[in-house]
Amino acid sequence: MAEEAPGRRAAGLLEALRTRWQAGPRRLDAALPNLVDDLARSLHTGATLAEALAEAGRLEGPLAADLRRVAADVDAGAPVGEALRRWEARRPGTRVGLLVGLGLDAVGLWWMWRISRPGAA
Repeated sequence: MAEEAPGRRAAGLLEALRTRWQAGPRRLDAALPNLVDDLARSLHTGATLAEALAEAGRLEGPLAADLRRVAADVDAGAPVGEALRRWEARRPGTRVGLLVGLGLDAVGLWWMWRISRPGAA
């Protein structure tokens, strides 16, 4: 049996690495809708956004490590919005930025609604 040429082996290795790298962002993006559902459920039961993110980080899946890091940033004193923007910066090429942008806008609108109601403190 003839031995494979070094150039061919290197090309195969590069292709395998490229495929693996691309699978990560796709898996992460595919998990985002379930994260939205988990966050909505937690928020509906009265959790804060920080609590909902920390709770989601305790679950298994492709987002768990990222969400644990977001929760750790918040625990270290970062505002939730800043912790989410850091997550977005760590995950270029994914839809995390879309989720972060929508989430921050929605939370901002909710707070504006809440404080604008008559009798709100």
